[in-house]
Amino acid sequence: MNTVKKLNAQLEGASARWRRGFSARLGRTLKKAKWSTSRVARRLNVPEGVVKFWLAGVVNPNGDDCVRLSRLLQVDLGWLCAVEV
Repeated sequence: MNTVKKLNAQLEGASARWRRGFSARLGRTLKKAKWSTSRVARRLNVPEGVVKFWLAGVVNPNGDDCVRLSRLLQVDLGWLCAVEV
């Protein structure tokens, strides 16, 4: 099973607790890298509102978005998305 499919399977049932943890890790990473939500959105080609929803813990990113975020922000995928890869 490829990484994105595996991530999607793990993220499918992610809880509100997981979303809070992810949003905290994403927020710390963006702050440290001095990246804005609009910059991330442009680089990932997603609406800025989606990035803001990730930061607020409203929605889960999908597996592809997790992979792209970790590469863009140069952080470990397993740490950022709190999954086994």
